Amino acid sequence: MTTPETLDYLAVAKANWNAVPGLDGTPEHGMSAAQTCALVSIAESMAVLAGDLREERLRTESLRGALVEARREVDEAAELIDRVWKITNSDGTDIARIAAIHEAVTQ
Repeated sequence: MTTPETLDYLAVAKANWNAVPGLDGTPEHGMSAAQTCALVSIAESMAVLAGDLREERLRTESLRGALVEARREVDEAAELIDRVWKITNSDGTDIARIAAIHEAVTQ
């Protein structure tokens, strides 16, 4: 998950990049050590963010799987409720209805 700390790293990296002379669009030849450090800092922050995104994607996929399973269980429960309702409203003795409900529930 992307944390405020991760975003702070990226903000620091961006500040480091913006603080380097010559990175404001003016042409310069070669890259200074400060510019290299700023690029490394940005790359590290991007790697952390990429890791966070991977974790979020995996968590989302896991939640989707759980949601599909929950929907299936709800559908099964709805079918069972419908069957039990039909049994309770059917003709026959209480014992026959109880036996039919027991059979429906244990299937």
